[in-house]
Parts: sequence; structure tokens; C-alpha cells
Amino acid sequence: MDFPVRNDSGFTLIELLIALVISGILAGSIFQVIKGESIFVRMHSAQEEVQQNSRGALELIGSELRAVPPGGLETAEPDGLTVHAPRVWGLVCAAPSGGVITVVLPEVAGLNYTPTSGSGLAAYVTADSAWTSASATVTAVGPAATDCGGQPVAPGSVARTFSVASMATTAAGTAPAVGDPVYFFDRVSYELATSSRPGLWIRRKIGTGSFEPLAGPIAEDGLKFIYCCNSVGANFSSAAPLTPAERDSTTRIAIIVEAESHSTVNGIAQTEGDTTTVYLRNRLASW
Repeated sequence: MDFPVRNDSGFTLIELLIALVISGILAGSIFQVIKGESIFVRMHSAQEEVQQNSRGALELIGSELRAVPPGGLETAEPDGLTVHAPRVWGLVCAAPSGGVITVVLPEVAGLNYTPTSGSGLAAYVTADSAWTSASATVTAVGPAATDCGGQPVAPGSVARTFSVASMATTAAGTAPAVGDPVYFFDRVSYELATSSRPGLWIRRKIGTGSFEPLAGPIAEDGLKFIYCCNSVGANFSSAAPLTPAERDSTTRIAIIVEAESHSTVNGIAQTEGDTTTVYLRNRLASW
């Protein structure tokens, strides 16, 4: 009597369960690896973002502070300041008359000298280029000319007439004379505040314009200025605005920026802090 041959080539229920468990473990491990890689990539991208934000802000603020002349620190607060940043200078080349001075200066394409446009440029006539309260704001600018007082100007230079609010703007308090230097400044302000974008931002204002976002988002208390030095070589108080006397004796400023990333990792923004110290122009002091 013949019996049917039994086919044992299939899988038992126990074998299928074991295979499912092993597959689940492998799938879970692969998912965790992929998730970890994704988090690492997002974290690295966020860190690069905050590094660029903090370093970019430091470079711009630092470059403007390095050119600040004596007396050019108008306001100095723990999280903001206003400075007078030199842009161009020239020489008086004709006798002033009726509130108008004629100056020969380098030809700078696109530079607008009138404060009504928002550039806020102002002229101060002195031998040492210091900014003081006697600075004369430019109210009107004449067209470029190739001669001054009947004399031709050098190639690459132009002569312009400037109407100023006051003629008594020299260091001696007298009207400028032929040969006196004339310095043109921007009034530049920085602050930490909210803007049209989410979070806190470092904002910058030039002249009579409005504050514009510069870098951000920034951490709470993520912009700090530390001013030095008092009579014993130590920092001034970092909790209050500087007095006029303290501003005039400031020789260097430490800038601290702590930026935050736009994106988050596990709901947490990445932060990165950076700092630099700037020596103001023509100011020497020992550490």
C-alpha cells in the first residue's frame, strides 16, 4: 500500500514568528541609524547657520567700530550703541561763503552726502578728524566739478559745494579756511530688538533711516558690548549706559554675539556664541 509523500519544505509557525521578530529588530535598528543621521545633518546645518550669523554680525560691527574717531562714540549701552563712521574726506579748496564750502575729494560712485536721503552723512571740519557736537550737517550738495577756485583737480577727484548748517566747525571754533580737511560721517546705530521676522534680531540703522534686520535670530541677551577702560584700566560697568566722559575715554570695545538657528532639533534651537575685541582708531591703552 502506497502512502503519500509528506512535503516538509514550508516554514513552521515558530520559524515565521522568529523571522518577524528578527526583521522588526533590523528595521528598528536601520530606522534609528537613519533618524540619527538626519538629526546629525540638521544639527550640523543649524550650527553652521548660527556660526555664519554671529561671525557676519561681528565682522560688520567690528569693521565700523575700528574706524570710529575720538569723540565718535555717541551712545554706549550694554546692548546697543551709536557711532560716527567715517566714509570719505577732502580739503577745502575755495574760500567759504554764505554757509557754502567747496571741497575737493575722491570721486566715490553712488555716495550720497545729503542726510535727507537717509544716509545721514555730516561734515566736520577739523585738523584731527575728531567728531564733536560742533559738527555741521550737510543740507545740500552741488554737482561734481573738475575745477575748484579756477584750479583743475587731480584725476580721480572731484570738487563739490556743500551747504552746511554752521560754518564755525573747526577745532578752534572758526570758519573753515582753504586747506582745512573735511570729514564725512555716517551716524550708525546697532540694537537688539524684535523685528518683522520671528525672534530677536540685531538691527542696524544708518543716519535718519529706520532700523533694518542685520543678523538673527539672536538669543535672549545675545548682543553685548563691554567698554574699556576706566582710570585703573578696568572695564566700565556693563549694566548701564556710559557717561559722556566714559565714552570719550573708551579705547576698546568687546562685542559678544550669541545667535540662534531658525530650525530646531527635537524642538530646541541651536546656539553659538562668538566674540571679538575692537580697538578704536587713534586710541592706545595697555591691557
